[in-house]
Amino acid sequence: MAKSGKVVITQNSQSVSTNKSSITIRGYITTSGESWRGTHDGLLNITVNGTTTSEVFTASAPKNTKNHLIFSKTFTVSHNNMGKCTVKASFNYDDGWVSASISKTLTTIPRASAFGTISGNMLGSSIVVNITRKASYFTHNVYYRVKGESSWININNAVGTSISFIPPLSLATKIPDSTLLQLELLLRTYSGTTKIGSDVTKTITVNLPSSVIPTVNTPILTRVDNGVPSSWGVYVKSYSKVNVNVSGSGIYGSKIKSYEITCNGEKKTNSGVLFGPFNTSGTKSISAVAIDSRGRKSAAKTISITVQDYIKPKLEIVTYRSNSAGTKDSSGTYITIKPTYSCASCGGKNSIVMKNFTAGDKTNTSVASGSFVILSGFDETKEYFVTGVVKDALGNLSSNISIKIPTSNVCFHIRTEKNGIGIGRYCTAENQLQTAYSIKTDRNIFVDSSIYSGGKTSATDGKPGGALGTNGYLHLIADGTKNHPGISFYYNLSTSATHQMTARQNDFYFNRPVTVNGTIRINNSTVLGTYNSKGTAGNLIYCSNDDRVIIGTSSTDVYGNMDIYSGDFMKFHASSNSTSYKATVLELFREQSDNHRTILRPATNSGAYLGTTTYRFNTAFFTNAITASDLKEKDIIEDFDFKVRDFIMGLEPIAYRRKGKGDTGERIHIGLGAQTLAKHIKDLNLGDLSMVQASIVDGESEKSYHGEDIDDSQLSWGINYTELTPYLILMIKEQQNEINSLKKEIDEIKQMILKQEDK
Repeated sequence: MAKSGKVVITQNSQSVSTNKSSITIRGYITTSGESWRGTHDGLLNITVNGTTTSEVFTASAPKNTKNHLIFSKTFTVSHNNMGKCTVKASFNYDDGWVSASISKTLTTIPRASAFGTISGNMLGSSIVVNITRKASYFTHNVYYRVKGESSWININNAVGTSISFIPPLSLATKIPDSTLLQLELLLRTYSGTTKIGSDVTKTITVNLPSSVIPTVNTPILTRVDNGVPSSWGVYVKSYSKVNVNVSGSGIYGSKIKSYEITCNGEKKTNSGVLFGPFNTSGTKSISAVAIDSRGRKSAAKTISITVQDYIKPKLEIVTYRSNSAGTKDSSGTYITIKPTYSCASCGGKNSIVMKNFTAGDKTNTSVASGSFVILSGFDETKEYFVTGVVKDALGNLSSNISIKIPTSNVCFHIRTEKNGIGIGRYCTAENQLQTAYSIKTDRNIFVDSSIYSGGKTSATDGKPGGALGTNGYLHLIADGTKNHPGISFYYNLSTSATHQMTARQNDFYFNRPVTVNGTIRINNSTVLGTYNSKGTAGNLIYCSNDDRVIIGTSSTDVYGNMDIYSGDFMKFHASSNSTSYKATVLELFREQSDNHRTILRPATNSGAYLGTTTYRFNTAFFTNAITASDLKEKDIIEDFDFKVRDFIMGLEPIAYRRKGKGDTGERIHIGLGAQTLAKHIKDLNLGDLSMVQASIVDGESEKSYHGEDIDDSQLSWGINYTELTPYLILMIKEQQNEINSLKKEIDEIKQMILKQEDK
């Protein structure tokens, strides 16, 4: 006596607006032979989305019947917020005489739409919002608001699958300290006038356009005369300064945080700054930029000033004994003085305001430049000094000029007191042999005291000339106007100086390279030249106009700097300058054009190393790190077997603390062991991968090691972690292919299951 039961669930209708379905559940019994039942009770259990209810039914089961209906009940069931619903039904008739069960997934009811792609991310510009809707007849209301605010702003209603809107630039007031603003979008789905599902929100980030920048006003300049008469109204080199004051305004809520004011190559960052005095003349551009709380810079505002050139007054004097008409006469009792003087114009404002010319006790204060004055009353047996000085309106004096006027010419003169002799002149001093002629002697000259030239009587009398003293010092004193004391060296009977050394105001100038075979010490500490037999110095320091290297004080008064001018190099050479050694040359280069970047580079491609496997840098900081990877420089191995899975799965990452010299050993590092990786590569027969490198350490030097068996204690190992990246890429691609294949298989299995359930 066989018997069986069956449950069938029929989906009658669905309501999109209520998110519900109407279903009918029917129970059937099949009997054979003598199997039957009279009227008995049964229990129907219904589970909808996990919630179970029960109902009692009464039915009978005749003999030999097939699919005999014992109950039919219709229900309205609710779908979840995704529109999905699964119904399970089972019945138990007559205490288990017959039972059956079924599970059915109802057709999904379309629910709330979702945001699709969103293009555009700029305030003040169009942003396109695409919508992925679950039913073609759905419409949408779309809103936006600044994230964190309570009120929504309606973009539009009854929207289909796409809408665009322009978030106003005025929203930038919400981000006075940032260039990024977060907006929330809200999507509300309707079927007709009925709201479908729950509202959907999405946060997007919009940018402030680069054109939104603060403004800066034209700088306000106040001239600081600093000794220049204010009535001149001009800037003067070496004197005038300028006060620069700037103001600016933020935009859309930003505040001005700082300024950059640049003048004559110098940059300052306050709103009120002082520049000068200026050490060069000409036009000086003053540029100001405002920087706001968003870190954005305004366009520059530029204004110019003109700095007038200035040098101290110049004076030259021609003077001689003369007759009353001013004609040269070596025995005359008159002295003629012809001065030539000038001063810097300073835009026509400056002039010579004082002039004073004296001969003995006679003075003239009025002679014009280029004219002459004749002074009388000078004894032919005496010598006199003619002096002159002029002063300009800035109060600066020319260099004092002092010229000796000798006595009148006489062949031989013995002082009356018989304590002095004159040859070619009168003797004017006691205990002296004075001569107006050059002295030529065929024998040595021995001097027990000092030798003076140029009218000097001591090394410190303030007069130009030379002094060779018994203390061994040679003193060279220039006149202070345009000359500098110096020594000229003539070569091979030449008529002009071949080499020259000049002592300028603050330095020595050599017009030829300086070769040092010994050592030059500065303040007994700085050493230039040979030291501890390390080598010799030739052309050690080279300076030439503006293309120069300065060692010492820089233009910003920072001591110990080395300034490398644009377009120049500082090179670290090998022991030879031949082309074959260029690979070992390291250059510190300053660009002459473009961005004037400072670049540290080898002289040839791949020609230098930064550290070694033994002597390593600790930490490096970069804004950008780019590795040369030009295909033109690569010989591709087409058939290389990466053995990707075996390689990756065989790696053994470790956590460790450093214990090398100088390491603190406190922080935990994650990495690989170079020796372990080298063995792994060898076991996989991958060849000589440069991923692992080792050096043989021998005292202070080291050399590359390539695969030979050698005692590990003599090696220093390293890993080029960058070369692990291609392996990781290949592994990810392989895994992604497997994932895609598995997803396809799962989808096919799902389709097979659904087809079976529908039967």
